[in-house]
Amino acid sequence: MNKAQEGLLNKEFKVNEHFSIRRCDYEDMPDPMLAWNWSDEKMQELAELTSKNLCRYDKTDPEGMEDDFWKTMEEAAVYMGMKYYEDMEDDELAELDEQFKNIK
Repeated sequence: MNKAQEGLLNKEFKVNEHFSIRRCDYEDMPDPMLAWNWSDEKMQELAELTSKNLCRYDKTDPEGMEDDFWKTMEEAAVYMGMKYYEDMEDDELAELDEQFKNIK
């Protein structure tokens, strides 16, 4: 992976004082989602939607807070139209791979 690709995937978008999201968070999920081609504006919108949908945190339950975050950030992405790689056709995946390789 080159520096441009790495920078794109690792750029952070603040959700709240506890969390932020990055494109690689979605790309590296157990069921990976296509996030690398989402614009910064769309990622910021996703961070804001995630923030709005998070439950109030119980500071005595940090594990529950983290679980809710991951569930909510995935649900928000699905709501906004982010696709799972497993739902794509081989030709679409090949085209996306080629586009990603061309990021320099």
